[in-house]
Amino acid sequence: MIRLRSLLSAILVLVATFLIGCANPAPEANLTKVDTAKLEQIQLYTERIEAFRERFDELQSLITRQNWTDTDSLIHGPLGDLRHTVSGLARQLSPGKATQVRDLSKVLFKELVKIDQAATDENQAAAISAFARARQAFDSLLEASGS
Repeated sequence: MIRLRSLLSAILVLVATFLIGCANPAPEANLTKVDTAKLEQIQLYTERIEAFRERFDELQSLITRQNWTDTDSLIHGPLGDLRHTVSGLARQLSPGKATQVRDLSKVLFKELVKIDQAATDENQAAAISAFARARQAFDSLLEASGS
């Protein structure tokens, strides 16, 4: 009886060890796929945001020339898509980086609103000042996103 109990205990230990050892390693392998897909998404969003850099150069030129109608159109048109793109990027980032990107984007969009108001008021000095802060926030946002 003692021998049977010992043998049964040994068999149960072997079965448990086998089952635990052969547990599904798929989550670890899946993590690699998820990380790769996430990195690809981050790269895609970052490339889209970098494309807006040219629009900032165009915005600066419009402000310098005091072309207020086109300044307003650029802010509400092409640069309007920037908010959506930055939001998509923030959703893909780690929580710490996402918070940093969101904070920088708030600064950026507040400055774009100030530029829009300055364009409405035809105030070049205010527009130039807000543009400098917007450009700095944009560059910081790109840096924070890892590009």
